[in-house]
Amino acid sequence: METTFSSVIKGHKRALNIIEKILHHGRLAHAYIFIGPNGVGKKLTALSLAKALNCKNLQIAFCGHCPSCRKIEKGIHPDVKVISPERGEIRIGNMRNLIEETNYSPLEARVRVFIIDDAHTLNMAASNAFLKTLEEPPEDTVIILITSSPDILPETVISRCEKIYFGPLCGDDIMEIIKSQDLNSYGGENIALMAEGSVRKAMDMLSEDACKLRKDMKDILTSPHKGSLADLLISVENWSKDNEIFYNLLDIIRLYVRDLIFIKAGINKDYIANRDIYTHLYNLASRVTLRELIVIIDLVKHIHRATWRNVNRQLALEMLSLALWKIQS
Repeated sequence: METTFSSVIKGHKRALNIIEKILHHGRLAHAYIFIGPNGVGKKLTALSLAKALNCKNLQIAFCGHCPSCRKIEKGIHPDVKVISPERGEIRIGNMRNLIEETNYSPLEARVRVFIIDDAHTLNMAASNAFLKTLEEPPEDTVIILITSSPDILPETVISRCEKIYFGPLCGDDIMEIIKSQDLNSYGGENIALMAEGSVRKAMDMLSEDACKLRKDMKDILTSPHKGSLADLLISVENWSKDNEIFYNLLDIIRLYVRDLIFIKAGINKDYIANRDIYTHLYNLASRVTLRELIVIIDLVKHIHRATWRNVNRQLALEMLSLALWKIQS
């Protein structure tokens, strides 16, 4: 039985059409780079392409049931490898292992596939070691880079790959995926909007810890009796100790400020992520300046970038807290 890309991957019609045409015409490039936001299906698409290239039953699609498809699904196919960052980066040792493997013929596959996830975390030494292999891999090998931040990658890497772009998923697609996973979809429509087209982010936001963090932060920002700044800084100290909470909090703050900017710009309420606190946002938007909000958004972006350099998370959140406290007063 044939499994189509669109039956497995939601959205991305243009990207999937490109891949299906590549398979149909047999015009496979030696290297691709899948560019798009986190959590929208780039890695799933790369694995589906690996299945289609090596399915035992079909030539330009995949069955999902043959030994090759099942091994790829389980992550145990000897010729389909996913290289992911370790402790925040992909190092030269990972690339040397990949380069060595390209010197040998595939064990089982028609086409060996290397998938480099979060390719923007390649450090400089790894990128340089990788260039020649990326430019001239063996004919029976395809390399797929996956990134949400192509601007971080060296142009020498990007220029050696065929680019395929992925955009954010629509809210309906995210809701469908949430329901298909038998997850509690209470408030799912709001989560789908807050997730900004990312299934991964939507899944993360449905967790009990993430829901509690959102509630706690909204209570702090919207309560008419917010308590002291010292209380907020104590909370920040605790939140900064957990990596997942830290990034969730950055997203909560960014969306909160983004909503204020949207309201000041007169954008329709349907595009406001935090619609449950719309009255608070509307009243606050009339009292703050656009410049103040842009400063906070820029600060969030700077902290995101700085995390690659082991930023002091507590200090970063304290700076954000002070900026937020200022616009609330």
